[in-house]
Amino acid sequence: MLVGILTSNQKRHKALASYVNYMGHDVFLIQEIPKTQNYEEGIIKYFIDVNEAEGSIFSGDKWTIDIENSHSIDKGLINQVPKEVDLLLECDVIVIFGSSLIKGQLFQKLSTKKVINLHMGISPEYLGAACNFWAMYDDNLQYVGGTIQTLSEKVDSGEILKYSYPQEITNNFNPVFFAMEAVRSTIIDAVVVLENLDSYLNKSIVPDSNRLIRHSKIADFNAEVVKEIYIKTFNLDNLKLRNYLGSPK
Repeated sequence: MLVGILTSNQKRHKALASYVNYMGHDVFLIQEIPKTQNYEEGIIKYFIDVNEAEGSIFSGDKWTIDIENSHSIDKGLINQVPKEVDLLLECDVIVIFGSSLIKGQLFQKLSTKKVINLHMGISPEYLGAACNFWAMYDDNLQYVGGTIQTLSEKVDSGEILKYSYPQEITNNFNPVFFAMEAVRSTIIDAVVVLENLDSYLNKSIVPDSNRLIRHSKIADFNAEVVKEIYIKTFNLDNLKLRNYLGSPK
């Protein structure tokens, strides 16, 4: 199977392409390159910890394969439908993970294909930016995970195919590593969904918008809330409240 992947360029995004390839599928990869941003000191520390978690969790052969058929474009230009999109549309199935919001002509083109979107967060409870951070901030550990869903024009609102969760942690809880474990679990489950996509599509569920807890914006993420997440005491019992929709039968 030829899998097209539209994603960003961080280690976790590259790990998706690597793992799909490791599991025996050919990959056509488009990576968006984001602009450099300036952050407050407290946020810089958080992203250093994120990079450390990525390096630890996504190490080893299955996570670090270089994809030969790989293309890079500046973030945001994908909606101008560059020539690489024509090659993406030739793939058997397409995975969107951490890309720009898909809209307009590009959305219309992708709507004719088999496409899944990996939303890092549990939808419809948490939508928007840094959803797993905010689920932990709200002490809702049961909503830390990933949603494998169909592509939707409204952000993160596609039909739900499967929920993915990080392994439960009973001691030495580290919120940054816990969120990154959610990424790993979602990537692994995404391949299961890809290989049984028609079955998952037949069981898809339309999200209930009344269940929304928080729709977070990039601007909500600041040094003050980052500081709070590091000193927070988490209720691990909330992990028992997870919804395991989409578990393979």
